[in-house]
Amino acid sequence: MINLTVFSVERLRANAAHSASARVSHGLIQYMQSAFGLSYVAMASDLLILLRCLIVSATLEGPSRSRTKDSHQVEPESHRMTTSLSQSELPISVIIEERAKERLRYRIICGWMAVFLWVPLALGIVSGVNYPKAMNSVHDAQRERQLRYAAGATGLFFVTVIQVLIWYCVRTVRDVERTAVWILYCLATFLSIVSVYRIAVMHLQTDSLTSTAQESLNTTSSKVAFYILQIAPEWLVAATLLSMNMRERFKT
Repeated sequence: MINLTVFSVERLRANAAHSASARVSHGLIQYMQSAFGLSYVAMASDLLILLRCLIVSATLEGPSRSRTKDSHQVEPESHRMTTSLSQSELPISVIIEERAKERLRYRIICGWMAVFLWVPLALGIVSGVNYPKAMNSVHDAQRERQLRYAAGATGLFFVTVIQVLIWYCVRTVRDVERTAVWILYCLATFLSIVSVYRIAVMHLQTDSLTSTAQESLNTTSSKVAFYILQIAPEWLVAATLLSMNMRERFKT
């Protein structure tokens, strides 16, 4: 949970923005612009890691254990006796080997998604570094806008793919701890709110950072929307995960 810890610390450090001297620091400006644009992507990567732990662990468990979890599925007594006898004759190594290809497939899928994660991260970092230049140059401002669109679009795509993968796993993966997977799905939904919000406000433009026009996002309603649609979901996801026993809940 390194990403979550860093997220919590950097949000506390962002309080330095209340300082008049800190607001003119290019380093702090670059840092804050990158952090606000990348936090939800970093947390989505944590959800991917937790999902990988759950589905891989599910392939390492015997089928008899899953039947004890799914208490809503009631089997006839004769069928349970026959099944338990046949399973007792199989060593655990054989049961694990049966799902080796399935386990490898899950690892490959999650691995490629982790590689794709670097696309929105790289775009977000470049966008944050370029931001101070955009305040004084029309050309850099246009490039900054393009970078933000690219980072936002790839971030939204990344979060959406994670949601689809979680939905697929909760519906199809045998023996997976479905309560934990549903928790991940709900948290991914909160992060998708952040990604959609960032895309939705990307088209707004202003010629002054101190403007109070509606499109400047400096109005009271705009700030309320920012805290509700970006800050609150991110904090909710971080607080939920940090309040849990990760090893027990997600089999890390």
